[in-house]
Amino acid sequence: MMRSFPHRPPPPGGPYDSNGIVRSSTAATDVDRRVGVSYDHCYYTAIYVSMGEGIRSVIIARRLEQMVNARLDAVIEDDPTSRGGGNEARRILSRIVLISIRNEEEFEDFVMGMLPNLLDRINGDREDCPNDERQRQSARHHHRRRWRRTKVGLVAFDGIAGFFRFSDPSSLQRPTNDVNSAFYLRRGSRLLRISSRLRELSDRQDIPILITNQVTAFAAGVGVGPQLSVTSSTHDSRHRRWAVPALGLAWSNCVTARYILRRTDRMVDAAADEISCDSRKPGDANGKVDVMTSRKTMRVREARILQSVNMSVDREVQFVVDTQDVMVVA
Repeated sequence: MMRSFPHRPPPPGGPYDSNGIVRSSTAATDVDRRVGVSYDHCYYTAIYVSMGEGIRSVIIARRLEQMVNARLDAVIEDDPTSRGGGNEARRILSRIVLISIRNEEEFEDFVMGMLPNLLDRINGDREDCPNDERQRQSARHHHRRRWRRTKVGLVAFDGIAGFFRFSDPSSLQRPTNDVNSAFYLRRGSRLLRISSRLRELSDRQDIPILITNQVTAFAAGVGVGPQLSVTSSTHDSRHRRWAVPALGLAWSNCVTARYILRRTDRMVDAAADEISCDSRKPGDANGKVDVMTSRKTMRVREARILQSVNMSVDREVQFVVDTQDVMVVA
């Protein structure tokens, strides 16, 4: 069964309505139940999905806290007047939904059913948002609290490799490992369904979806810098185990913007002598042929993850890269 941290019965509103990380530096991750009361379902800014067995929630929460504090320390260094990092880190962490998935079957069930429902419930229907900039400014002025409620801006799946790195167990009974076996065909089909669904969700919800390999690495010995001691079998610090920054959670430091490049193609008429002989298409009596031109549109959307808890919901820039003069033969 899929679960979200900590392991306790879900609240009446569902298991995802009020599961933010708020006391990550303690021995166990705590959930502030008041989050669901003080704010509504538009409160969360990120969904973090831990994939695999043996990953304790406190380790993930501590790693997140380290990255939040690292960003806050950099902000304070640039602007010494900005203080109150502890409370800010608590507010930021409370906006991350932490979910655990234990195997590839749960992964598929989550992506195909539970994740779309979760995003619909948190993000809601935003078609009623005003399009005119003056209307948006007026709405922010008169309904500031409403516009400070952001939506989920990132879904991170951490540790996917552990589910799909294993070879066909029946291959040990055969002289060669047949990549066309039913095992690999089933796994390939599952990955295709999952990736297609995630792509559709990303486009429909307009959010980036990040999939990484691992969560938190461990190293024995004395910790360096912001590393945090997790366990200790002796008083000698040389035998402590330290949570070391790993690739899996780097998104909280490096995901700051999202770039989407879309190309729209259309058919136009062009002189036949402008097209090479081997790429001509049947033309009309005037020597015209149909060729394809592309207009590329790039949209840049800033990710509202761990930068600030009060960023507005409409920080988006869109511009067009016109490639009308570049002809591509269809």
